[in-house]
Amino acid sequence: RNTFEVNLGIGRRGVFEGKNGLMKSGLSAGYNVYVNDIFMLKSGFDAVYYYTPFDPAPGRDIQTFQYYGTSYDKWRTGVILGAETTLWRLALNAQMGRYLHYNSYYKDINWFWTTGLTYYLNPHVGLQAKTYFHTSQADFINYGLVFKM
Repeated sequence: RNTFEVNLGIGRRGVFEGKNGLMKSGLSAGYNVYVNDIFMLKSGFDAVYYYTPFDPAPGRDIQTFQYYGTSYDKWRTGVILGAETTLWRLALNAQMGRYLHYNSYYKDINWFWTTGLTYYLNPHVGLQAKTYFHTSQADFINYGLVFKM
């Protein structure tokens, strides 16, 4: 009853002192270890794609600055470990991650964490809303699909 899992989603991070947002996509793939009908351990690989990375050019710096989520590159990647608690079709998950690659404006950001809710349409497909965090600061909410195999 262990499963492989793939998550695909898209979200938006607000722009500093503005009403616009910058799009990001989240992708994760991993392996789930079944403990019982309520609890599952999760591990895997996580990546975030920036449609607009940080641009330090005058005028673009404020438009593309995203606090702890600021990246000079279009991709950031990491490994994740966590758990999921399921009650009927609704699941609450939380994971902690360590970056493998993150060219951050803030050089001391090495860890991230995620938490979210998944509503399973059937045992293999779910709708998910997952928030990415750096320390205590939310990065963006990733809305997407979960596929379990």
